[in-house]
Amino acid sequence: MKTAVTRLFVFAVSALFLGGLCACRDDLDLETAQAVLVKDNRRKHPSIYQPDRDQKRSPEVFEVKFRTAKIGNFVIEVHRSWAPRAADRFYNLVEAGFWKGTSFIRVIRGHVVQWGIHGNPIVTKSWQEQAFDPDPVVKTNKAGYVAFAPEIGTGKPATQILVNLSDHPDYDKVGYAPFGRITQGFDVLNRSFGRYGEFKEIGNKDGISVKMVVKRGEPYLERNFPLLTKIRSAQLTVK
Repeated sequence: MKTAVTRLFVFAVSALFLGGLCACRDDLDLETAQAVLVKDNRRKHPSIYQPDRDQKRSPEVFEVKFRTAKIGNFVIEVHRSWAPRAADRFYNLVEAGFWKGTSFIRVIRGHVVQWGIHGNPIVTKSWQEQAFDPDPVVKTNKAGYVAFAPEIGTGKPATQILVNLSDHPDYDKVGYAPFGRITQGFDVLNRSFGRYGEFKEIGNKDGISVKMVVKRGEPYLERNFPLLTKIRSAQLTVK
């Protein structure tokens, strides 16, 4: 009888401990949740964790071929003369390997496709802290043109990319400066999974929360929005 009671007590304590662990898993600090991986990755890929280091000027014209996991490939042609700060940032994001594994978090058919929050919140935070001043708008936001979207909080661009699926001259007025255009695969972007719709912060109560993607990263998306299109790779070519 005493042994049975002891076993029951141990089981109860274990259940409480594991239950507490499960309950607070989502509330773990980024530093403690990913400390080992971050330490290892910082050694192997310092540029993705330290965007203030080794920032390069982009070529005047270059292309980036994006491969996706579900819908096919597309190419962005970048012109530095259109928006030099944006072109430099885009180039350095490609060089750092930032895009691999990132998801299309905003897809509104006939309107926009948006991506650019890294699956690791620590990486996202490090680049957001290096947000840059927007370029003057030289090219208009028409269908197929690509610009940086401003970050929530700072209002400055950092990592989020927006592709116009239709003409948006209203974006010109609020400072979205196109730095490139889709030269191949525009139809691919139109085929992106769009059922999740607009962001939660823009009025869709069931939509993706930008703040939660920034805070929790890929686990938040995989758990709640598993059908998103993901980028497999981004390959740069200088023209």
